[in-house]
Amino acid sequence: FGGGIYLTGDPVLQNVLVAENSSTDYGGGICSRFSGSNPSLINVSVVNNSCVNSNSADGIQVYDYADITLNNCIVWGSDTSQIRQTLGTSVSISYSDIKEGWEGEGNIDADPLFIDTSNGNYRLSDYSPAIGAGTATGAPATDIDGNPRPQPEGSNPDMGAYENALGEPTLSPVPTDLSATTGNSVVNLSWTGNIYASSYSVYRSTTSESGFSVIAAGLDTVAYQDTGVTNDTTYYYKVSGTGAGGESEPTDEISATPKAQKYTVTPDGTGDHTVIQAAIDVTTNGDTVLVYTGTYVENINYNGKNIVVGSLYLITGDTSYISSTVIDGDSSGSVVTFESEEDSAAVLKGF
Repeated sequence: FGGGIYLTGDPVLQNVLVAENSSTDYGGGICSRFSGSNPSLINVSVVNNSCVNSNSADGIQVYDYADITLNNCIVWGSDTSQIRQTLGTSVSISYSDIKEGWEGEGNIDADPLFIDTSNGNYRLSDYSPAIGAGTATGAPATDIDGNPRPQPEGSNPDMGAYENALGEPTLSPVPTDLSATTGNSVVNLSWTGNIYASSYSVYRSTTSESGFSVIAAGLDTVAYQDTGVTNDTTYYYKVSGTGAGGESEPTDEISATPKAQKYTVTPDGTGDHTVIQAAIDVTTNGDTVLVYTGTYVENINYNGKNIVVGSLYLITGDTSYISSTVIDGDSSGSVVTFESEEDSAAVLKGF
């Protein structure tokens, strides 16, 4: 019962760290048990505990008609079962950071962003959403280290056992390594994020260093595909990260110019493809498939794509390439098929 603390009666826990405990059942961190028990936890961090029984809580188990009250606490760990209660129990939580969330005033569900849990440092980093997120009502005047609470004076106290020196979390760091690749009417962006940003925003302009506007916000990945672009137009991009402290400064700008793509097909494998249909399959409207001399035994289908498929005659005007570039259907149906409403931009030339 309770790998860290077993509670009956009405004790008050203030400025306590309950971390890295384990039990076989009834709460890896804390167990509150028996009718009439109503312990209070104030600025307590219950973190990275574990319980073997998957039906019990890794953090806090409330059992046998007991009650429990949490205020300004952090209950967090790798598993989602951080707090569990059985019938007849009562759990009251406010101004606390609970993994998977908990109903109650001021509660949040966000990574506390401790400084270094791998080395047992459960102090709040400067980017933590728990900074300034607690309430002064009932909060102790100092933290577990004896530091004044709150810091600075006049701010709201933090959640958890440790008080950070800041009154509110700082802005998340600027994302790094922003890069772009282009295709036909598309720009693919990627960047390196950080654990302090919970989302990212992408800014775009057609003018260097001015005129930027948001084209995507709230992204939870470190990549974005911009399809709202025009070929042969240069675009400029910046990316910012948003964390508990707000939105970071944007990255330095990068530029990208989308263009229609050209895919080469050669019999010897020196091009992009050795099969014409394989090249067609990766194209989008406006692209070109350039086929080098040889005989290609296959049937091709444009599949509704308005693309150009041509031999080297297409770029040289040399008519000898027409007879030396052959698509052989091997008597197995139509050699070339247009049947999906392709229009005049779908071209076959020089075979």
